[in-house]
Amino acid sequence: MNTSPKPKTPHNLNQQILTLALPALGTLIVQPLLTTVDTAMVGHLGTSELAGLAISSTILITTFGLFVFLAYSTTSLTAKHFGAGNQKAGLQAGLDALWLALFCGVITTSFLLYYSPTLIGLFGTSADTLPHANAYLYFAAPGLIGMLLSLAATGTLRGLLDTRTPLVVATVGAAVNALLNAILIFGFNLGITGSALGTALAELGMGGFLTYRVLKACKTHQVHALPNFQGIFKATLTGAPLMFRTLSMRVCLLFTVVTLTQAGDLSVAGNQIVATIWGFAIFSLDALAIAAQALIGRSLGAKNSRQAQELLRTLSRWGIIAGTLLGIFVAATSPLLPYLFTSDPALTKIATLGLLYSAPFYPLAGYVFVLDGILIGAGDNLYLAFAATFVMALFLPALWVYYALTLKDAVISLSSQSDALASIWLLFGIFFIGGRALTLYWRTRQTTWQHLNLS
Repeated sequence: MNTSPKPKTPHNLNQQILTLALPALGTLIVQPLLTTVDTAMVGHLGTSELAGLAISSTILITTFGLFVFLAYSTTSLTAKHFGAGNQKAGLQAGLDALWLALFCGVITTSFLLYYSPTLIGLFGTSADTLPHANAYLYFAAPGLIGMLLSLAATGTLRGLLDTRTPLVVATVGAAVNALLNAILIFGFNLGITGSALGTALAELGMGGFLTYRVLKACKTHQVHALPNFQGIFKATLTGAPLMFRTLSMRVCLLFTVVTLTQAGDLSVAGNQIVATIWGFAIFSLDALAIAAQALIGRSLGAKNSRQAQELLRTLSRWGIIAGTLLGIFVAATSPLLPYLFTSDPALTKIATLGLLYSAPFYPLAGYVFVLDGILIGAGDNLYLAFAATFVMALFLPALWVYYALTLKDAVISLSSQSDALASIWLLFGIFFIGGRALTLYWRTRQTTWQHLNLS
């Protein structure tokens, strides 16, 4: 008798995707929302303050991104174990990721606190911007511990198909962050330092509560909370390719900011506005990728390749449609959105142009995020690392050629800074997003990703 699970009907599959994606959407919006709140409040302090935030947040987000595997690989592992009916192993994988997150958070925060002036100096930061960048990075860095704990805990809960708890915590955390920032920035006149402190406190609170929820689940299933160094080492090996993948992508994003610093502070501040809106919108698309990770993990854990293929087709359509709607919205509101962050007419003009150049690439980004989620859920981490390296090899030379031909000896003016921001986003869309789309499309047309080791 055939006892394999029946394939889900399209209606049930869409319902499952929505059940996971909608709560995940709220959770994913939080990190961009924290950056958005910081950007909006700091932007009204002045252009130098906003440029300082742009540089420091680039360092923080780059560092944070290196450890995103704590959520992605944990979601995949726990989902596969639960799909195979082994709840205890799934929770143990989540607990190992939590310990790894704590170790990485403490070490990384210590590194940033000690080397913050050196790291900021690498950007060629102007004298007006330097003190603001130093202040934000120094006081925001401790929040990384909470952020990494949140990643590992959220990945575990997603693998258990619980996206509601992270949503509630994220919503409360975002509200607390906004309140703290307003009090510290304007009530206590701490300026950009108050923004950093408020965000760090909110992040530590969210990480602590989510960790508590995972530990509570572990106690229920009699999984001991003491560190299992063999499991931590395994979690490190599993996540290493994803860390390398993220490093490659973050290097690309880092060099876009480095390149723009050569054009002037207005282009850097304008990019912060465009990148904030991009991050807020694009990471909302990652809700579909989260659903993909959990559902693909469950399907492959139960050895249901037919359902995995149906998920691939359905989620790809959803990604393109959602990206198209976001692109239309950004293009239509591009003259208005910059006013959320600044009242400087020159900065508003530059940011509006950047938003218009970014808008056409949202549909492609929706497709990319979904395919990323599919392959991460399948545990195809090594391929993703190689693909990211390939994209980096495309994007960085294109960026260098643009710098050498256009910015190297350019005279800084409003026009040149506008052209620089528009050109950078055009290169980003064609080479970075386009390159990722091609590599992911090629891989998902094969069947190798469906037959990887699930242990």
